[in-house]
Amino acid sequence: MPASFHFLRPEWLLALLPAAVLAALLWRRLRQGSNDWSRVVDPHLLVHLAASGGRQTGRWPILLLLAGWVAAIVAMAGPTWEKLPQPAGGRLEPVVVVLSLTRSMGASDASPTRLAAARYKVADVLARMRGGEVALVVFADIPFTAAPLTQDARVVGQMLPDLATNLMRGGPARTDLAIEKGVELLKGTGASTGRILLLADGPGDDPAKAQAAARAAAAAGFKVNVIGVGASGGDGAAPLDAAGLSALAVAGRGAFSRLTADDSDLESALPLTSASAAAPPVDQDGFTADVWADMGPFVLLIGLLLAPLAFRRGWIAVLLIAAAPSLLAPRPAAAGTWDDLWWRPDQQGASAFSAGDYPTAAQRFEDPAWRAASLYKAGEHAGAAEAFGRIPGADYNRGNALARSDRLEEAVAAYDAALKVDPADADARFNRDLVQGILDARKKKEDEKKDDQKKDKGNS
Repeated sequence: MPASFHFLRPEWLLALLPAAVLAALLWRRLRQGSNDWSRVVDPHLLVHLAASGGRQTGRWPILLLLAGWVAAIVAMAGPTWEKLPQPAGGRLEPVVVVLSLTRSMGASDASPTRLAAARYKVADVLARMRGGEVALVVFADIPFTAAPLTQDARVVGQMLPDLATNLMRGGPARTDLAIEKGVELLKGTGASTGRILLLADGPGDDPAKAQAAARAAAAAGFKVNVIGVGASGGDGAAPLDAAGLSALAVAGRGAFSRLTADDSDLESALPLTSASAAAPPVDQDGFTADVWADMGPFVLLIGLLLAPLAFRRGWIAVLLIAAAPSLLAPRPAAAGTWDDLWWRPDQQGASAFSAGDYPTAAQRFEDPAWRAASLYKAGEHAGAAEAFGRIPGADYNRGNALARSDRLEEAVAAYDAALKVDPADADARFNRDLVQGILDARKKKEDEKKDDQKKDKGNS
């Protein structure tokens, strides 16, 4: 028997006690019945009576009753010794998105501008990764890490609307330095494989250095894929240098594609690729589940093997009694489906979570942490924040849910609580600073608006 063998619902084993009592009483009653007949019937006639002619056979219904009852009870107790597959598949390779913020990215030959179109494509990348680690590097003359590698990609998405070409100095475009920054981020996490996705309208002011950086990245195990942004040029900007970007992708052992309105460019330049199979599986937000496989239904096969014997005269009632524990078993609150007969609510929730049906998973899960995670994945961030608030040590996740609910001040307080417990939590600190930055920017805009209103009043 495996060392991990146990019962999911061991309280059902208590039903073995009345089973044993009932079997003992019936056995005793049969023996008493045989003795009663022998006292009133002559021996030469007793052998012709069904009641005595099958003294040994008459005990089989009792044994079958006991066997069926035990099988049903063991099935309801939920024997298990192995775990179901995790809700998500293998871990995706980490991706560093490198986005050009050079002046030429403000050209209007892409709708509405090259940079705006690139921002939308980065949002598609974040959605496509489904829980893989993503980082964002922006560059012009120097590279800047806008977001380190993190699985909380949707927080990175909140930065996209604020990206503009005037955030960087207008010097030469150093694509080579940006690629080297991407390699640095990937190596910093200990990743042995990964990808760099460059979104730009050209290979930079020194294509030879950019190609050399791409070759070095590929040699380190990090492919450089490229999506070209732009077309024939506009607003005085040079047209898209597709040839230079394609050569850069070849040097990085990656793929090149022009930016498209659909996902065909991502299918070419960023195909979904799993990392080492040795890595533990994760889901979109880093949540994992340990769901034990309920082997109870297989134990019920013992009862099915006894079913043909029910057609023997007088045995149908025995088999009905043996099946009573499973027929009278309590069901989950939302009973009425086939799954309710075999799966516990948490198992049903795990199945719905794996299928991406997060609203159903939130309704099924009884485990508070998984229910909160399902609410978050379903987009019910207010409910997720409330649910995480009832879980000790979930301040970081509560902060994420509050941030997604645009309750930024509460989110900062939640991140502060998480940092108080673990000051070295880099993700909590990054998210906290990011949300605080958004709050400061909003306050600055409000102050500027108030100043403008005061000036307007003074001029009038």
